[in-house]
Amino acid sequence: MDNQPFRTPKKGDRVGAVGQEGVFDVVEVHADPNLVDLTPVAGGPVQSGIPWAALMFTDILDPDPPPDKKAEEA
Repeated sequence: MDNQPFRTPKKGDRVGAVGQEGVFDVVEVHADPNLVDLTPVAGGPVQSGIPWAALMFTDILDPDPPPDKKAEEA
């Protein structure tokens, strides 16, 4: 995580989070303090109050989308 550039999260970002299992969508961003609320992609309750510093953005973790996603984006 230390090698990721700092990035301000936005609603709709798909992320992982240190200390949390799974992949999440950002549903709310709080600037003061720097926290987000996340909802699991697989379904489940909202995880509130996750620090920005704990986020791992999936587009940074896996910058090359699967072949079917590349076709959709073209």
